[in-house]
Amino acid sequence: MAFARMMGLDETLKEQGGVIRRDQAIVAGVRPTRIDDLIRRGRWLRVLPRVYGVAVDPSDPVSRIRACWLWAGDRSTVAEQAAAWWLGLSRTPPTVINVIVPLPTRRSAQLGVRIVRAEVRASDVEFENWIGVTSAARTGLDLARRGLPDELETVLRVRRMDPGRLNQSLTLGRGRRGQLRARKAVDEVATNPWSAAERLAHRHLRDAGITGWTANPPIRLRCGVRYPDIAFEDIKLAVEIDGREHHSGRRDFEVSRMRHNQFVEAGWTILQFTWKDVTDNPGAMVAIIRSTADRLRAISG
Repeated sequence: MAFARMMGLDETLKEQGGVIRRDQAIVAGVRPTRIDDLIRRGRWLRVLPRVYGVAVDPSDPVSRIRACWLWAGDRSTVAEQAAAWWLGLSRTPPTVINVIVPLPTRRSAQLGVRIVRAEVRASDVEFENWIGVTSAARTGLDLARRGLPDELETVLRVRRMDPGRLNQSLTLGRGRRGQLRARKAVDEVATNPWSAAERLAHRHLRDAGITGWTANPPIRLRCGVRYPDIAFEDIKLAVEIDGREHHSGRRDFEVSRMRHNQFVEAGWTILQFTWKDVTDNPGAMVAIIRSTADRLRAISG
């Protein structure tokens, strides 16, 4: 409200991507009768109750999420899949927008919107691009609690949260439904996977009792520092996991091969596996890693 009063209509629409709430438009100087006229003439589109879009595509995720937050109120918090997408942790736009509103607040049911009435700690909220969303850690943990892809490996890889603060956020959520799933997810990313495929590969190695490896450690080669997906540094064995969304383009393919050659030149043995290997035939993957590690240790010993 204060922003709209200070900046006026045009600047408010610009900063909010063409979406505006009725009370914002009024304090920005637009008369209520003028707003009604613009809606009747199709110049403004009603997106949600008392929230309008001006020259926007209502199916665009940015417009949908911003409109939902404006409709829910300035004290609301966008959560779960919508928050993950808004924070850049997920590439998949949400089909349903989850938004948390303070306990006294009531909002009518809306298509494509899931309202949760709860209080959110200030430490669990980020104000990102003019809307309130759950923090990266809270977002990932909430998704994990519901058994959904939680993006926690991405949260840590892009340094939106360090392991210490992630564990703190987990502790603060004690007692929530799905807390055991969230704790398991935090334990899984403790090994520093950088993708969902790596995270699953780590699980297979742990289940098989294979130790002596680290994930994405900095390895100094002649060409610079490189980060193998999984490394047995004592025997110079690197394991590369090509996930579904990784190394998919020609440029990525070329970089992957160059990286492979750089490790081989430095005396490393490289094993490469695909997403299909990790998901459909993990036993074979684990067996190859185990036998290769045993052979290299026998040679070096």
